[in-house]
Amino acid sequence: RLFFCSLFLSLFIFHLIFIFFDCNLKTIPDKLTRSNSLKIISSHDIILDGSDNIATRYLLDEFCSYLGKPWIYGAVFQFKGQISVFNYRGSACYRDIYPANSFSDKGLSCSEGGILGVVPGLIGMLQATEAIKITLGIGDILSNYILTVDMLTLEFKKLKIRQSTDRLDQRFLVESIHLTDQSAPIEIDTISINDLENLSSIQLIDVRSTIEYSIEHIPGAINYPLSQLGHNTDFKQMLYNSKTLILYCSLNSRAELAYQVLSRNNIPC
Repeated sequence: RLFFCSLFLSLFIFHLIFIFFDCNLKTIPDKLTRSNSLKIISSHDIILDGSDNIATRYLLDEFCSYLGKPWIYGAVFQFKGQISVFNYRGSACYRDIYPANSFSDKGLSCSEGGILGVVPGLIGMLQATEAIKITLGIGDILSNYILTVDMLTLEFKKLKIRQSTDRLDQRFLVESIHLTDQSAPIEIDTISINDLENLSSIQLIDVRSTIEYSIEHIPGAINYPLSQLGHNTDFKQMLYNSKTLILYCSLNSRAELAYQVLSRNNIPC
């Protein structure tokens, strides 16, 4: 899968270079983490967010706020999309709309609900337009507002964002940056689905939502939704489990967050 993603990205960049031959395009084939966010974000003026997971968005919010970088947010689901410009000259940030720990697993995921193909294209064009306006210093920037789009009704709504007084403690972020710079990044052992047949005495932990689990899951897996880990979770049962715990989700992002939660509670996995 990684090979095909890298190949597709290379072909896409080659296509862009062929069209915009006078542009300098640079790819960074790395996952955005707490250990490299400072270096990557600080070397750019505008961040356009095309991520598909909550953890990356919170990471962008933290470091863009700390570094004073505007980031253009876009999200899509089914027939709807939304866009905003966060942290533009001290404007509202992502946490003003979505405070930490405000997400739950009650709604459908993208894999369950799907996305209308034209919605990402529309949101992407709006993001590119905001980037051009910021670069040229023209027009009204979509800061302190969020624009929502509903393709079923063709309704566009521009909603005011109320900035929260409970902002992220920048001192904590500075300390975390210092610690990650001084220590090696956390390494998580990964295995493929084909390797499971060769392992014995293991317990699979499915950290997806209960809906995703009910639709399909690996036989023998126990469902511990990520949103519920740390909230009324019986860690003692996991701690005294003699089997090796293996976490999985659909795209690895939730499994990695679950790994961090269990690690903080001294649960080997």
